[in-house]
Amino acid sequence: MMKFFESYRKKLLIIAILVLIGELSRILVPLGTKYLVEHINMVSYKEGMQLLMLIGILYIATFTIRAIADYVDAIGTSFVWDDAKQKVHVMVFDKFLSLSSSWHDDNKTGEIISLIDRDVEASCEILVALPTTILRNILGIVIGISLFLYIDPMLMLMISPILILTMFFQLFISPMLKKTQKKWRAMQRNYIALISDLLFGHQTIIGFGKEAHERTKIFDAYQNIRSIAMKKYREGFLNKEGIRLLASLFYDTTILIGAYRVITHKEGLVSFLMFYMYAHWIVNPMGDLASYVRYFHESMEAFERVYDFLHLEETIKTPECPTLLSNPKGKVTFSHVSFGYNEQMVFQDINFNIYPGEYVALIGLSGVGKSTIGKLISRCYDAIQGAILFDDVNIKDMSLEQLRHLVGTVSQEIYLFNGTIIDNIRFGKLDATREEIIEAAKLANAHDFIMETPDGYQSEIGEHGVKLSGGQRQRLAIARLLLANPSVMVFDEATSALDEISQKEIRNALNRIIGKKTMIVIAHRLSTIKNADRILYLTEHGIVEEGTHEELIQKNGYYAKLYFAEN
Repeated sequence: MMKFFESYRKKLLIIAILVLIGELSRILVPLGTKYLVEHINMVSYKEGMQLLMLIGILYIATFTIRAIADYVDAIGTSFVWDDAKQKVHVMVFDKFLSLSSSWHDDNKTGEIISLIDRDVEASCEILVALPTTILRNILGIVIGISLFLYIDPMLMLMISPILILTMFFQLFISPMLKKTQKKWRAMQRNYIALISDLLFGHQTIIGFGKEAHERTKIFDAYQNIRSIAMKKYREGFLNKEGIRLLASLFYDTTILIGAYRVITHKEGLVSFLMFYMYAHWIVNPMGDLASYVRYFHESMEAFERVYDFLHLEETIKTPECPTLLSNPKGKVTFSHVSFGYNEQMVFQDINFNIYPGEYVALIGLSGVGKSTIGKLISRCYDAIQGAILFDDVNIKDMSLEQLRHLVGTVSQEIYLFNGTIIDNIRFGKLDATREEIIEAAKLANAHDFIMETPDGYQSEIGEHGVKLSGGQRQRLAIARLLLANPSVMVFDEATSALDEISQKEIRNALNRIIGKKTMIVIAHRLSTIKNADRILYLTEHGIVEEGTHEELIQKNGYYAKLYFAEN
């Protein structure tokens, strides 16, 4: 952990030194008090007043040193905590964005939200606790024991078995707390995943009348959390009360043994009073550390999750010396490409070329890998076998950043950000001028409907574009893509869920860029791709037909049967 937070080592060391100075300064108070009590009756009035003044100055100096140390501790650890949280958040987001689509397919959104929202913060809390809670209390115990050994070593040795018993108690209960904490966090992550599904799928839930079913799922999940939470609280109570009982035993035994030693003249009254007054130096830190054990395990468990996430292997990454294309054309080549999910093959030995400026349509029945081909081009996934080339360069040798600037996609499931229309289009090119944005909107056949909205380009579209129709969202997505100006444009089922009028408007938008960019259109409805330069028909056996619409109709094969079935 300290290696991970190495950049804060010096700051934490300075804070720790000041905490050490503040804690050591506390020794002066009991020693001064002991000296005062022992000598107050042995000096003259004048000497007594001087002694009181010196002790008073000592108290003020001690208070000042501790106040400065506490201030630096509080401000310093808060700064370290906030800075570390920001740093780890950035690292987590960078890692999240760098992971392949297959990783995202296998992991729940709710678990990622839990990691970002809770685990990052909890993992950084240990940085605050190191000097503030752990170091301060350990120092308090060490200083207290040292002080007691100085005052009366024999009495300290007589009560030391209680301290040893306390240590063994912690060794016994600590693994139990850690195990329960881990179960509780796992159930928390599952609960957040269910909440995430509820929030994102509320329309589907309402549409199928499954409110009661989902309510029961949430209730059951929460009951499971409550069950393990109660176990956690019981163990936490056992830990806290066990330490409190041992601390009380230590305190009471100190008083009883000390009083006995005073009665039997084996110990002076002053030493006994010092023991009585400062027994809390050992008792209180023991209680504080016991209370912190649960939070310590939570912080460590959260840190392990964050650390494991940040050290996930990136299966898709930019090579150390990537090939950069100085004048990209937009040629795409698949050479003996095979791909599958979780060891289940989707297609094998795919071969084709798409030339710069060509309009190519990919069609076929569901599940044969049409959308996957689009994702393979931008390296959302990597092929299992074969090579994918961009302008005759293997995409695995290219910079991911450049590749994804050169390949743009509009899919059926459009994602628009909560904000204005202009901000969503500008996402394609962050430094675009208003004139460039309007031009892209006109090309996408979106300008007219945008101007009909209450605030035009400044209109708010709501979360995920909820205030817009499906066709309007698609046209905004196309405008965003046109503004980004990639060399290859992939349209993945971009019109399949739209009405005829919306489809026609989007087809008109696409017709404006035919010949200007390499276009790959993936479609179910064949009426949308009749004017393609080439049509590739894909089955589980690979590409089985290739040609223009007229050529494939004349072949009377797969394409013709699908076309006549549709019409």
